[in-house]
Amino acid sequence: MIALFSLFVTNVVAFNPEIAALSYCQTPDTSNCEFYTNCLEASHPCGSTGYALDCTPKCNAFITNKHKFSEKGQLWLSSVRSCLQQSLIPLLSNESSTCDAISVFAFNSHPSCYLKPIDGVDICTLDPLVDWAALVELIGVKAMFELAVIRNEEVTAIGCLGQYLGFMKGL
Repeated sequence: MIALFSLFVTNVVAFNPEIAALSYCQTPDTSNCEFYTNCLEASHPCGSTGYALDCTPKCNAFITNKHKFSEKGQLWLSSVRSCLQQSLIPLLSNESSTCDAISVFAFNSHPSCYLKPIDGVDICTLDPLVDWAALVELIGVKAMFELAVIRNEEVTAIGCLGQYLGFMKGL
C-alpha cells in the first residue's frame, strides 16, 4: 500500500502556469538547451527522474560535440533541437500533464523531429560514416538497445525506408 502511494506521489506535478506565458518559453532560443530547465521543468517540476532534467545533459552533449558532425549533420542537429523544444511548448500550459505523460509525449516526438526535413536535411540523408557514427557515439551503444529507443529507431527506419522507396519510384 505504501509503495503504491509512493508511486502516485512521485508522478504528481506542482504545475506553475506563469512559466508557460513567458516569452522565452513560447519562443525558445533553440541554440541552447535552457528551455528544458527554465521552461519545462519550471512549469512541471518532475525532478531528476523527469524528462527535462534527464534530457538537458544529453542536449548539451550534442551541442558540445557538434564538431564531430558534418556541416549537414550540424544543420540537422540544430533542426532537431528546435523541433523537439517546439513540440513541448503546448505542454507548458497543460495543467493535467503528469511527469510520465510528459516523458512519453516528448520521447514519442523524437522520430518525427528526426525525419522532419529542414533545407532538405533529415536523418535519412546524413552521412553514415560521419554523422551516424557520431550519433551512435553520443547516444551510446547500450542506450540504443533500450526498449523505448528501439521503438523510436523502428519508426525512424520505417520513415527513411518510405523516403527511399518514394525516391526509387520517381526514378
